Amino acid sequence: ERVFLAAGEHAIRKGTHQLIACWPEDSNAMLLVVGRCSKEIHQAIEERRSRSPGDRIRVIDGPIDADTYNNALCAADVVTVCYPRHFGASGVLCGAIAYRRPVLGSDYGCIGDTIRSFGLGTAVDCRDAAALRNALSRATIDLPTIEESRLRPLTEFQTRSNLKATIRNWMFDDGEGTSIPFPFQDLR
Repeated sequence: ERVFLAAGEHAIRKGTHQLIACWPEDSNAMLLVVGRCSKEIHQAIEERRSRSPGDRIRVIDGPIDADTYNNALCAADVVTVCYPRHFGASGVLCGAIAYRRPVLGSDYGCIGDTIRSFGLGTAVDCRDAAALRNALSRATIDLPTIEESRLRPLTEFQTRSNLKATIRNWMFDDGEGTSIPFPFQDLR
């Protein structure tokens, strides 16, 4: 059985309610929600279960430790980062990259740019219920994939020496405007 992971803190702003509402009812795949769920997310889960009692949605609610998080990433076939209109980055996206798991996530901001630029999977407008439902339905049948050749610049950038150099630049900036290397520079 295919596992789609939604990990982290689950609240309206993270779009978990929309992910639960749009999860395909006729799918053999499972949506695994791991992490602390807000009251609104609990309501969305209960509403979904009342409509579809045999649903393939499993929830591990509460704070998650590193082992649980890592095990969830290992179990996942696809990692979801469906945060609507989230401009910033995502630790869950970084986890998906580290574990080489394809992503189904927001088409907006850093998450959308990263998915598209590095061939990490499928980017979708997560505010649009029909588009999200369609993307999830397609993905449960034909899993998103990672384009390894496009991912290479990102993984090569994330080396111990690059991280040390970046931290040194931030800590000991001499005011000369030393640029911090960034993997998007070479992509056109």
